[in-house]
Amino acid sequence: MARRDQSVVGAGLNEFNITIGGRTTKISVFIRADDTNEQALGRIRDAVNAAKIGVTAAIVTDAETGMKRLELTGDQTGTDHAFRVEDVTGNAMSATGAAHVERQAVNASYSVNGGPAVESQSNTIELEKGRVTATLLAVTDEPVTVEVRPDGGRIIPLVRDLVESYNAMYRRLREAEGLLSPSIRRSFDRIVDSTAYERLGITRNADGTLRLDERQLERSLNGSFELTAKTLGGRLGLADRLDAAAERYNEVPASSLLDRQARQLQQLAFYQSSLQMFWPLQPSGLIFDLFF
Repeated sequence: MARRDQSVVGAGLNEFNITIGGRTTKISVFIRADDTNEQALGRIRDAVNAAKIGVTAAIVTDAETGMKRLELTGDQTGTDHAFRVEDVTGNAMSATGAAHVERQAVNASYSVNGGPAVESQSNTIELEKGRVTATLLAVTDEPVTVEVRPDGGRIIPLVRDLVESYNAMYRRLREAEGLLSPSIRRSFDRIVDSTAYERLGITRNADGTLRLDERQLERSLNGSFELTAKTLGGRLGLADRLDAAAERYNEVPASSLLDRQARQLQQLAFYQSSLQMFWPLQPSGLIFDLFF
């Protein structure tokens, strides 16, 4: 309809029902005698959207003719969210064409590896017992290959946090040399001194801290996800071993961590607490949950 023409919707009170999911809502809108089509459509659109019943109204302009029309769309997919409209008073739905169904609500239907057809109310489906989420974008009779890869965008930042937490704690241990037993730092050195971690992109700097090559870690995740997951987040993996070592030193009496030549117990207590202060993650659980 032409936007500036006199409204085709009758002047005065217009009422119409929208039924969705078995629930009917009556919507009222008042059309002025001098309203244009565009103004009338705007009033109806605003009334529908203000009701917030799971249906969204929009004014659509034809790109070729410039004509305006009212379009009602369900907010959710599937037959459970199909809706219908009908005029009660006036002609708001019939005059604007909103009562005409252009696309009927249907469920998504798909099969996996030639199995039976499965219906879904949503276009977002879960595969592999919930481990994979896929969004159906178009209708096709041809097979679609779904390739599953680890989400490096989520995993790599967690490994980066693990390395940064380790480095903060390790620097504290270096600062405490002469005060704490050197066996503490050596125990952490033994944990991270492994070629297995180097293959994942985790190497040691000259001062004993760790360095992460994120590109190498991403290549390792893409090439051998299971092995990378086990090495980092599995039982006795890097995160698990570091977490266990930090907990062990936090639980023992302060005097047992003291170097034979040291006598400054107050400073010792500070450095012992720093093991916890600079280990903010629960690394083994955090990475394990993400991988598995």
